[in-house]
Amino acid sequence: MPMYEQQKVEKLFEKCQNNHPEFKVEVALCRSQQTTFIGAITYLKTAVARIFPDDKKGRGRQRQIATVEKKINGVDLSDFSKTYSQEEVRKLKSTKEGRDAWFAFLRDWRQGKIPTRERSRHYRRS
Repeated sequence: MPMYEQQKVEKLFEKCQNNHPEFKVEVALCRSQQTTFIGAITYLKTAVARIFPDDKKGRGRQRQIATVEKKINGVDLSDFSKTYSQEEVRKLKSTKEGRDAWFAFLRDWRQGKIPTRERSRHYRRS
């Protein structure tokens, strides 16, 4: 077996740092039985799947993410797909908090679009 193959196998066993007693036994068995990296990976993958089954029952409640409404000066800024009217933009820009929120909204990556020069000029008029 080439030296680099042995080094990969040793590095794999070195990184197997789990305190589960059954897993430790499987790593020891794998170390004594497997000489190739692919063989060791396959053995450990099977052992992990058996010892730590991926069932959804014991994982607790699923996380619920609610839609949060973000209203500033009476204008809801939580919808990134919405096109805002001149009146809504004027309301937002009427206070410092609103201006800050509006420009942060325009820079947000979730926006998915960058205002064109035409739209930017349109919104600046208010």
